[in-house]
Amino acid sequence: MLGQRRRTAILITALGITSLALAGCSGDAAPSADGESSVQEVEIAGESSPSTFADGVFESSLLSIRITDTRMIPPGDEGNEFGEAPVMAFWYETTNVSGQAVDPLTAWLTHVRARQDTGDGALVELTLAMAPDPSLMATQTDPIEAGATVANAVGYRLENDSLPVEVLTVDTRLNEIGTQTFLLQ
Repeated sequence: MLGQRRRTAILITALGITSLALAGCSGDAAPSADGESSVQEVEIAGESSPSTFADGVFESSLLSIRITDTRMIPPGDEGNEFGEAPVMAFWYETTNVSGQAVDPLTAWLTHVRARQDTGDGALVELTLAMAPDPSLMATQTDPIEAGATVANAVGYRLENDSLPVEVLTVDTRLNEIGTQTFLLQ
């Protein structure tokens, strides 16, 4: 199991470095005036339509990620048995729209960031925690066939267990697509 975790960590790190090396970091998102979710459509070369993020659903011409559930898990509870800090867990479904190679974990890590106000107005990107749902761990890096949908879950260590978490979505070039705020439950 440790070998699989190490391979997954190496794969994620390599994917991140490759994405940063190949991606352009341009594009400005319009901030939401009312604090609600913001959406920006961004045209991506090679994609047939702009990416969007609204109501917990990220969509591009390549894939779709739909957040199906969120939960704050205190240390020691199921899904955060080994953690020392509370975890914000996200359950989601990834659909392979294009038929190109994609798996649920890589899709999430490529397009979704979680961040939280630390209490002083500064947003901090949250770090990944152990997967909160062991029943999904065996398939999180399995390829998704064209048109198929696969469920997965990720968790993030919280900086503050009373302030909401903001989910930021980006395209493959790291252009901000939109944000949505999730209250801790």
